[in-house]
Amino acid sequence: MLTPLPVDTPVTNFWTLVLQHRVTVIIAFEPRDSDKQVVSHYLPASKNEVIHCDQMDVEAGTITTGPYWQEHKLTIILRHKKKTKAYDKYHVTHYKYTDDIFNPESVLAFIQRVRLGSDQHEKIMFTCLSGAEESGLLYVLTSLLDRLDNDNCINIPLLVGAVKSSHLQVIPTLDYYKVLYKVVNLYVESLLSSSGQSCRAVSTYIQMTSPLYDQRPHETENIYANIQSIYATPTQ
Repeated sequence: MLTPLPVDTPVTNFWTLVLQHRVTVIIAFEPRDSDKQVVSHYLPASKNEVIHCDQMDVEAGTITTGPYWQEHKLTIILRHKKKTKAYDKYHVTHYKYTDDIFNPESVLAFIQRVRLGSDQHEKIMFTCLSGAEESGLLYVLTSLLDRLDNDNCINIPLLVGAVKSSHLQVIPTLDYYKVLYKVVNLYVESLLSSSGQSCRAVSTYIQMTSPLYDQRPHETENIYANIQSIYATPTQ
């Protein structure tokens, strides 16, 4: 699920969406301080803070800070007006990525942390300022790594095309596309390294799983040649 961060809108709408879709994990990329648009204060900054949203209270439990992320264990308390039961409690884990979105090493470390702390069948919300660019990259990468684990085979262009058919802003430039390949390559390297296979097998594995790789996998420009035209700026 992809959605924008709350900007100049009531945070109640954001948390209502979380409850409506039974989201249990939120993966967020928030803009830098220099960004002109300011994200609404939707997340408790400490255990002593509570975000009040009409009939909801959002409380923070454990807050963990990693090298590239912050992890918040949240409890949403939904109060009832006309029911015998006074309230319901929902538990949500919020992961915020805090590094450069174009750094493949830190992106992979972040996704690995999220996957380690969540179940594959949980309902995940991906969110960023635009609702599709950075969060879309994290969504596609999470899907790719899941498919690699389950099927041992992926087709990156096919998955990107399927996602872009409903969310055009996902993977909006060639730079985003390159990050996909770099992160997947790092992940495959780690799998092969842990299994004792040589790193030379990595390029062969990627070649087999993606039609964008040609017979010279170590020449970076050849890897992306077939998709360059997709992101080319139209001439006037």
